[in-house]
Amino acid sequence: MRTEVLTTNRRKVLRVGFRSKCFRCQLSTVNCQLSTVNCFRTKLETD
Repeated sequence: MRTEVLTTNRRKVLRVGFRSKCFRCQLSTVNCQLSTVNCFRTKLETD
């Protein structure tokens, strides 16, 4: 049960980070892929 909660929380954090820091994705498709990778990479390292 704890594992499920932790996984859900981590997914929420990633989604929030994706929406806030990688929202510029809609401006350009190329930048979208680059910033998306960087965003998740940063979030994973911060965790």
